[in-house]
Amino acid sequence: MGVGGNLLELFGVKSPLTAVLFRERSMRFGAAVLMLLSAAACLSLSAVAIGGDKQETAFFSIPAGIGSKPADTVVFVVDMSGSMNDGTRFERASKELVRCLNSMPPTQKFFVFFFNAITYPMLDMQSPQLTPATADNRAKVIKWIKKLQPDNDTAPEDALERALKLQPEVIYFLTDGEIPPTTPDTVKKLNHAHKTVIHTIAIGSQEGAEMLRAIAKDNGGKYKFVH
Repeated sequence: MGVGGNLLELFGVKSPLTAVLFRERSMRFGAAVLMLLSAAACLSLSAVAIGGDKQETAFFSIPAGIGSKPADTVVFVVDMSGSMNDGTRFERASKELVRCLNSMPPTQKFFVFFFNAITYPMLDMQSPQLTPATADNRAKVIKWIKKLQPDNDTAPEDALERALKLQPEVIYFLTDGEIPPTTPDTVKKLNHAHKTVIHTIAIGSQEGAEMLRAIAKDNGGKYKFVH
């Protein structure tokens, strides 16, 4: 006796007509289940395509959130001075930035500033503005990031000022070197009204750790050292 026969016996179906109806209903039920599973799979794939891998937005494992609420607007301020050529500092920072951008849903808005002795707004925008994290926008910015080469000195204050003018909910500030001693006070004054959360990250070196900790503490953020 086949599987169908076993099911008929299990449910006490004896009449031939009842057996036919039972089989038809079973086939319809099975088809409905398959359709639901297929729809669920399509929705899952669509979510990945629309918003990266749909993980929580985080940069070097620091989540972009205000308390338990994910941030709607995020700005990255990343060091590209000559010392970022030491080891794989710039490569690691760039790869993590690309990964983070690819995890952002299109409902989030973002902007990226790189800096050395001068500031480099993403895509060389003359009038920076927060940009929706659509797949197309992310792809353009990632292509721009991959063309950058570290060089020159470390002067982050202009980049931080420009970032704060965008009034994002969260800023990530990454550097590998000692920054001007005036930076914490400058940032605190500029951020007095809007109160953007500023997370700071030292990569490869803790020369500027004391000031980075101060910036994070003064602006509701977290400090992290990445070896």
